[in-house]
Amino acid sequence: MGKVFRQKTRFFSLILAVLVLLVWVDLLYAAEYEGKNSRVGNAGFSYQQGRWVTNEYDFPRFAIGAGSFANVYDSDNWDNSWGGLALRFTAYINKHFAIRSRLYSTVAKDTFDYDAKISGLDFGLMVGSNWAEGFNVMGGLGFYTENFTWDHPLASSDSWSGGLVSLGIGYQWRNLSLELVGDIKDPSDPESYFEGGSSNATYTSGSLTLEYIFD
Repeated sequence: MGKVFRQKTRFFSLILAVLVLLVWVDLLYAAEYEGKNSRVGNAGFSYQQGRWVTNEYDFPRFAIGAGSFANVYDSDNWDNSWGGLALRFTAYINKHFAIRSRLYSTVAKDTFDYDAKISGLDFGLMVGSNWAEGFNVMGGLGFYTENFTWDHPLASSDSWSGGLVSLGIGYQWRNLSLELVGDIKDPSDPESYFEGGSSNATYTSGSLTLEYIFD
């Protein structure tokens, strides 16, 4: 792994650790008031009859969304970006935790004279400050797997996979959410394919997603 990747991963991991700490404090605050209110009380978050209840919502809640998606590869030798679309599926476990998966397909925007496509799937556990209603800051850890195809007659296709760290912001309505999420991906496999070895590469992605949340 490149030095730049390790530095960015540490930065994202630090922010994620702070977010997890804030969520833990909120959970302790909710537990303190649990039982004092028949509905959602001062904490706005309780566990009632086997279900999480927040702002009068029952969890888990499920959602499907779509939006723009981009991959960016950058190293000492060259860089390239791919842009496209993604479908997203989310299970909101409670106010602070969600399981998320994205299916995406992207095409090279520049550098290549031939079409170069990356299609993939990622999966992650997300931690958020507020997946009820209102502003939300989120982070998470996950895994991605991708297929790379190139229309160049002498080029071969390849596939790779690795871990990722995510960080994002968004806004949640009752049945809609809008989120901007960035990901730092392990660049080891694409770095090996594109350049045959270490070159201080970074591999990142970003998405802007509008999601419908089912009651």
